Amino acid sequence: MNTIPLNATITKNGFKIKGHKYWCYYVTKKCLNCNNVTYQCRQNNSQHKDNCYCSRKCQSINRHKKVDIKGYEILKQKDTPEFTYLLGLIASDGYVMYPPKFAHYQCSIYSNDVDVLNSLVNHFGGFVKSSKNSKWVLNNIKFVEYLRDNGFVNKKSLVLDVGKWFNELQFDNQCSFIRGVFDGDGTICKNKRNEWRVAIISGSKHFLDMIKQFCSGGVIYKDRNAYSLQFNKNKDKLAFLDLIYDKKTLCLERKYNCYIQFKNEYQNII
Repeated sequence: MNTIPLNATITKNGFKIKGHKYWCYYVTKKCLNCNNVTYQCRQNNSQHKDNCYCSRKCQSINRHKKVDIKGYEILKQKDTPEFTYLLGLIASDGYVMYPPKFAHYQCSIYSNDVDVLNSLVNHFGGFVKSSKNSKWVLNNIKFVEYLRDNGFVNKKSLVLDVGKWFNELQFDNQCSFIRGVFDGDGTICKNKRNEWRVAIISGSKHFLDMIKQFCSGGVIYKDRNAYSLQFNKNKDKLAFLDLIYDKKTLCLERKYNCYIQFKNEYQNII
């Protein structure tokens, strides 16, 4: 409780309220997260008497800091290629939850490649939850608010708009972000004609336009209920892949190996 009710009786150390059968005594405390004055019932269980917060948000922030220090400090890495790669994965295979639609602040990334998820835990904290589809989960209010303020919103697949944030990144970080998107929603494989296919799928044409403009190549097609940015010429495919894999930090090893295979085959042809 962070306010004194109108029907309360002020005491030396706090206030008291008359209940149906007895008095409830509230003592003055400081929120463990923000140090604002709050009030705690003195009759609470003694083992919880020092866990005093002015809101559930402060409670979530402080408890997260205790159990996951690396995840709590994730925003300290926001100017690194690893961080922008993470946001590329969130833009493709990620999901962001926050009030009022959801009760909690949470970011999740779904992937069948558990090695990538474990790499995220090593770099950014959080944890991997295994089920039918494994996912990396991070509960961090400040991080989720950062995502939301920069365009990574609920139902982002149709309305994803991160152009302003993307244009303010350094060049290497922009490449790392697109590598994250490619590892999530991209494809590099051989088709039935033994030709390499390189493409990125998204529900947002505006988002693919941003990537196309940055890469200076590719063609956008309507693909059922989504859009596909495809690179048709081999030189355009190699230029795009060289761009995002020039300085490899975090990446999906399986797709990186396909890139190396394609590059070797293309160089042998020319």
